[in-house]
Amino acid sequence: MRRGRLIYPMIARIRQLDTEATGAAGDYDPIAQEPVLDASTDLQGTSALQYKTEIELECQLEERDFFERLNQVMQGNSPDTTLHLTFHVDGLEKAGLWDEQGVWGTRCRLRIGDRVVSFADKKGREIFAVPPNPGLFITEVRPTGFMGTQNLVVVVLKDRAEGVYGTDQ
Repeated sequence: MRRGRLIYPMIARIRQLDTEATGAAGDYDPIAQEPVLDASTDLQGTSALQYKTEIELECQLEERDFFERLNQVMQGNSPDTTLHLTFHVDGLEKAGLWDEQGVWGTRCRLRIGDRVVSFADKKGREIFAVPPNPGLFITEVRPTGFMGTQNLVVVVLKDRAEGVYGTDQ
């Protein structure tokens, strides 16, 4: 049991990218560690990404005005949403998403490309369902802590089209 706790916890429902199933379909580049878009007539590309079963993780939303910002735009969602979620390592361990050995110093098994489906309160009542297009995808996973302990993981989410990363879409 590590020290510390989340102050304002909520539940994030996440679907992890299944790289093995996506790779079997030929839509995942293991070297670049990102989805591959197939050519399409609209030049946007299509993707056959496969996701694992939805998991629920306790987290803390760092941008407190996120829901208000989404509601203030007449068209619906803000075209450029960035969120920061903080997870406690104990919660990740319980879900089997924390590796004590670590690969290249990365211990958290949440990965770039994992998709946030919705947010709920601690009792499991849905607060906000993320629209599927654009969705909210993990773009950065950063372990952190206080006073030399690594007890928190900060995850950065961006809204974007599925399978598109590093572009203006």
